[in-house]
Amino acid sequence: MKRRFSADEAKAVVRELLPHLEPACAKDGEGKPWLRVAGSLRRRKAEVGDIEFVYSPAFGPVKDGLFTREGDLTDAALESLLRDRIIEPRLNAQGGMAWGKQNKLAVHVASGIPLDFFSIQVPRFWNYLVCRTGSKENNIRLSQAAQERGLAWAPYHGGFTVDDLEKACAATGRDDLSPGGLILARSEQDVFALAGLPYLEPWER
Repeated sequence: MKRRFSADEAKAVVRELLPHLEPACAKDGEGKPWLRVAGSLRRRKAEVGDIEFVYSPAFGPVKDGLFTREGDLTDAALESLLRDRIIEPRLNAQGGMAWGKQNKLAVHVASGIPLDFFSIQVPRFWNYLVCRTGSKENNIRLSQAAQERGLAWAPYHGGFTVDDLEKACAATGRDDLSPGGLILARSEQDVFALAGLPYLEPWER
């Protein structure tokens, strides 16, 4: 059985990691980092199996041995956490290393809490945050509701693609859609609206 951790334990780990991660993320128009905690912790569950971070990286000078190069600052921040033994990589379900550009699986060394880091481009951020926040049942509901409107939910691609042009135009009231075209979700509220569902706060999902 998968080990569970109290929300308070998880929040303590988040507080420890945020000062390392926030400066390395892209910033919005108000200077706030494109970084959110997702998953069951965001849904305010009393216990969690892991901590999920969704972020959009900033890019800038990164030390590379004796030289400095332009690079992903969040990658550099996570590598620093690895070197300091604050986190360490963890294996995926197939027993392989999962430390790619988009998805990185780790564990917080002191607490043993699994950590999932998900990198996503800013235009795709809100749509993917809804997906990673869950719950599984809510994601299924969004996907099925979208299908009834002639749309297919595309969490990795920023919104919804047009499956049935006639139904999608009728459901959205738009006449600028094309078969297979992408409708970008510009907020979490937009994700629900495009699926034709009332918005739910994370703890209601």
